[in-house]
Amino acid sequence: TRGELPVLVARPSATIRVPAFAGGTYTMLDFHGEIVAEGRLGARGEVVLQHTQPVWFIDLKRQPRQTAKQ
Repeated sequence: TRGELPVLVARPSATIRVPAFAGGTYTMLDFHGEIVAEGRLGARGEVVLQHTQPVWFIDLKRQPRQTAKQ
């Protein structure tokens, strides 16, 4: 069906915690694929999403595992 103007938008705030990704990186993208924010996940694998950020997608990348040298 066809919608009407104005388009309503709701943006939640959230704390996302993924311990397996601790020390990894994140990139937040908007609906057009533009970077909104990027950085490193903390020791607990946390990233905080603010309701003021127009985020559509969050790309999480794990830090490569280091192998023990013998």
